[in-house]
Amino acid sequence: MLQVLQNYHPLGAKGDEVFRHLNKFVLNAKDKLSGANIQNELETLNKKHGSIFSSNNFVACVSSQQNKRGYTCSLWTLFHYLTIKAERLDICREPLQVLRAIHGYVKFFFGCEECSNHFQEMAERRKIWHVSSKAEAALWLWEAHNEVNNRTAGDATEDPKFPKIQFPSESSCSQCHKAASWDKDAVLNFLKNMYNPDYVSRYGTDTDNKSGTILRITSRNI
Repeated sequence: MLQVLQNYHPLGAKGDEVFRHLNKFVLNAKDKLSGANIQNELETLNKKHGSIFSSNNFVACVSSQQNKRGYTCSLWTLFHYLTIKAERLDICREPLQVLRAIHGYVKFFFGCEECSNHFQEMAERRKIWHVSSKAEAALWLWEAHNEVNNRTAGDATEDPKFPKIQFPSESSCSQCHKAASWDKDAVLNFLKNMYNPDYVSRYGTDTDNKSGTILRITSRNI
């Protein structure tokens, strides 16, 4: 995951330095690292290079109720951003690089065990390991996300002001919708526009307009 973040993160020039050094720290470690070891190193790098985060708030994923939407919405937003940036850049030709990192994060680090198990089951059923291009990877994640939205719509995790719909809505992308299916070429173009790295806002950065970052993408129902 660190290599993927180093390649495709949205955190500006300081993020380049922080992830490069953090990845090197992990790869060169002679002993087994704990989460605390990595957290301490990240804090050291933030002090040295300047914080790569400009806000502790989920700006584009603000919720109407406490403990709803914010973190998971931001995580999905980051995942989509990574698949789209990987599709745009020719850093790595491996189509599964980002999906493999996402799968590994959800399997080993996501705090909700039930959610993790659901994701792993879905990944196998949707043949994640058969994805053959980076464009297909971006669409695989989009379809998976819509499946999750469909399964969790109306449950206790849903923010009543941001219902979990099938995305994009027809009002957001009329050309994405066919009579009874999706126009995936139109969906991919929509995703590439929505998660365009040029649209990342650095609002809230105090000193360097290229350092801290808020992924301020138009809020979606997540």
